[in-house]
Amino acid sequence: MTPRFFAHTLIGASGLLLVAALGFEHIGELAPCALCYTQRYPHYAIVLIGVLSLVTALPQRAVQISGLILSGTAGLVAAYHSGVESGRFEGPSTCTSNETTSLSVDDLFAQVMSAPIVRCDDIAWSMFGLSMAAWHAVACAVLVFGWAWLLISPRQV
Repeated sequence: MTPRFFAHTLIGASGLLLVAALGFEHIGELAPCALCYTQRYPHYAIVLIGVLSLVTALPQRAVQISGLILSGTAGLVAAYHSGVESGRFEGPSTCTSNETTSLSVDDLFAQVMSAPIVRCDDIAWSMFGLSMAAWHAVACAVLVFGWAWLLISPRQV
């Protein structure tokens, strides 16, 4: 397996994590909290970088360093989220909200009443004693090790 192919495999793994998160949200009807959304952003960036590397002459070293940093960032947010769920860390004091200055009082009330209440400290899903955020942290750790291995491996393409 060439380093370029392995890099694209890691990029594909980030894409699969996004697909899984979107599946839990839209098929499993598990509404994500603010931290859930924050965990996704680095994976979106990794996939974008992967697409750019396929259509441009983006240096593989830049792809690898970006993948390492972004996977590590997603993993740190996931670990923090897992800590919030388990009560080890204090979570964000507020959840995300849309701009409300242009809404009438009735529209604002309807929006508030129809919005799902999603708390960052509630575990919506778990398997083998680990929450979804904890599993995401584990997956990101595997990705970080993969990117690090690519960066230190002697054979570069």
